[in-house]
Amino acid sequence: LDIDGFKGFVSWKHSKKLKNDLIIGTSMFYKILQVNEATKIVEMTNDIKKCKPKATFENIQQVKPGDKIDATINEISDKGMKCNIGVNLEGFLDVRDMNISPNSDISTNDKYKKGLVIMCCVLEVDAQKNLIRLSNRKNVLKMKYKNDSKNIGKMLSPHKILSKINDVMVLEPINKNESIEEKLTVEFSKKDAFFSKFVPGDAISCKIKAQNPFTNNFVITSHFLTNDLEPTKNYFGIINNVSESSLTILMGNFYYNTYFDPSSVKRSFKLGEKIEFRVLSVKKGHVTVSVDEMFTKDPNPLITSIDDIKVGMKLTGLIRSNSKLLIGVKFYNFIIGRIPMKNNH
Repeated sequence: LDIDGFKGFVSWKHSKKLKNDLIIGTSMFYKILQVNEATKIVEMTNDIKKCKPKATFENIQQVKPGDKIDATINEISDKGMKCNIGVNLEGFLDVRDMNISPNSDISTNDKYKKGLVIMCCVLEVDAQKNLIRLSNRKNVLKMKYKNDSKNIGKMLSPHKILSKINDVMVLEPINKNESIEEKLTVEFSKKDAFFSKFVPGDAISCKIKAQNPFTNNFVITSHFLTNDLEPTKNYFGIINNVSESSLTILMGNFYYNTYFDPSSVKRSFKLGEKIEFRVLSVKKGHVTVSVDEMFTKDPNPLITSIDDIKVGMKLTGLIRSNSKLLIGVKFYNFIIGRIPMKNNH
């Protein structure tokens, strides 16, 4: 085929007409499959099923994960491609979701050109961010979409890692009573390098962000918000900074500071170390945590208000002040107790 100086090539496997039915000089409708700029050959097809344009979307609410759509490439960058998929609607095809082998020498610009129409599958739709994530990998296009969102947003805290291959892990709940299932196959977001520090045998705390519609694995994230953390619950993080009397613990994209008395701590802390800590209180976006075993191993009941405290109850508290008259003790959720010096032994 002659296309404005380029040679268009249709292999017999892509042709739905017999050789004797093709007449030189006849104009026909074809769809571009691939462009090779080095050889200046455009691979095409006249298969009506592939050539027939699909209905475009008018708004993002019409787009659903699992939809197979024709996407027209608008812009190509090192991170991926922006594709037109409807009326004022753009989808993003990340380089990791392109149909290019990681070990291949073929670059994005070698295989894809602006204006090329490619078949894609919708992986994710975020209406708030106006984001539509696409993939044109062959294995993804062949897979049947599954959708089960009943567990989205649930906390997994803590789970033990049984095995780990790349970004896929098998987890087992430490507290079987809080388990969604006996064992979970999960995968973590490739943007969340936090989980790469953990190995089989470690325990992690995380949140179910989504469910992979094709593998049905849970997608977990460590991007905790302060209102995701619960007082009296234990979590795991990475030590990001150490001083003589304080630690900075990284969990996902959030940092939590805790202070301690060096004379009362019998262990040392190292940068990059995985550490268990207990949330003491959460109030107005401020989180108080402790790495003291007095708290992390403490079986105390949940104290949400002063009404939960009964006469005769034994509680573990953190000394916050010491004067000649009394000692201030901090419990969960910013509840303060005071011990008069005459009762202090």
